[in-house]
Amino acid sequence: MKKFISAVASTAVLASVINLPAIYAESYGNGTKITVLGDGVSLGSGLSAGEYDYGTLVASYLKGSVENYAVKGSRAHNVLEQIQNFSDKQKAQIADSDVVVIAVGSHDMTEYVCDYMLNMFASINCLKDWYDVNDIPEKPSFSDINLMTDRNKLSTYIENPLNAVNITTNLQVMRLNLTATTKTQNYSKYKRIFELETMPAIKSIAEELKAINPDVRIIFQDIYNPLEFEPSYFNENFTGGYKSVMVSLRTNFKLITQSFSEQLKAIDGIEVADVRDDFMSYEMDDYFNEYYYSWYFTNIQSGGGALKDIYPNQAGNVAIATAVLNTIGEIHDEGSLLERTFMRLPDMESYPAYALEKYNRIAGEYISYPMGDVDDNLKVDASDATMILVEYGLLSTGKDSMFSEEQRNAGDIDGDGKVDSTDASKVLEYYAYLSTGGQLTRMKDWLEQR
Repeated sequence: MKKFISAVASTAVLASVINLPAIYAESYGNGTKITVLGDGVSLGSGLSAGEYDYGTLVASYLKGSVENYAVKGSRAHNVLEQIQNFSDKQKAQIADSDVVVIAVGSHDMTEYVCDYMLNMFASINCLKDWYDVNDIPEKPSFSDINLMTDRNKLSTYIENPLNAVNITTNLQVMRLNLTATTKTQNYSKYKRIFELETMPAIKSIAEELKAINPDVRIIFQDIYNPLEFEPSYFNENFTGGYKSVMVSLRTNFKLITQSFSEQLKAIDGIEVADVRDDFMSYEMDDYFNEYYYSWYFTNIQSGGGALKDIYPNQAGNVAIATAVLNTIGEIHDEGSLLERTFMRLPDMESYPAYALEKYNRIAGEYISYPMGDVDDNLKVDASDATMILVEYGLLSTGKDSMFSEEQRNAGDIDGDGKVDSTDASKVLEYYAYLSTGGQLTRMKDWLEQR
């Protein structure tokens, strides 16, 4: 009878607590206040359900909060326009922020590259028969290149050495259209997209943010080369003339991202998180073979050579968070969601050595499922109580447990060796305490002071 009454009481408390003033969804304490802007990289595009974008990982590490205003597909001028049209609430968020982190520039690069390549393939009759130049999208992607390019036609075209030289030359022009500056020989021949469009927009972004909050730290991340592959995968999925184009394109991307980083670092009033080098994680073996690792930090190899997803995966978001935290410079040795996420990467042992060295500078102690946090999101709230009640209901009716041993330990609040409605009630009491301004951020400390 007592168990039944306790369960009913817990459910009633759950219903009332859900309507309490909410802790910010991305709040981990009263530490550094972060705002994230930019494109799909900042938004966490490419992540699966239950995975964490880099803004969340940074906020957790700094025991702070994060507000994410990123918009997938944004170019630098789009972010500038977004800031210029901020609502009063968004301006207040910037005014209250300690750090603004921005990922932008990748779409400035990839949209131009994809448009240039598709127009080049159209001019040499290497599109599939049912496509022509009029079918090229306004904002093409690598998926459009895969969809519209006829690899057999391209391979036949490149068999002629003069044609191969023509493509190589065109790709070099493409690169210089992006990267050339007034210091480049014959610079007036090129579009100079970074110098004349992207960097001025980035400079204006910084100025707009500083006008709202003169003391805010502004951290831009540089852009990575998305076309780096594991050698065996590359050789298996790219053949003939298409492989030759990819080799040349990959080399040009390496130089494009290098130029972007150099031009970005020349802008006053901002800091730069070095994501490019971490993703590249350059190595050379004893036989002078060079290796690069962006493929590890994205899902680009999941498409069988289709280049479907160049956004950072969970390991990539860990690497970006690491680069941002190294730039911010607030390093501690306590566990956070970053460490827990790293430890649960399915291929953690393969994490590239160069990036791992950066991660180890900030890595704290790995903490698995602190008391009350059965859903493992580094917060104790109503969802944890709900999970405990569901687990209790399963066990009470003879069904199998859904909890791991770690979750059972985290959910056994009173230490009686079982997870039940009493534990759920205590979780809800603690959540109510936090929701009304309580400052003890560990449930264990709260219990000891009751």
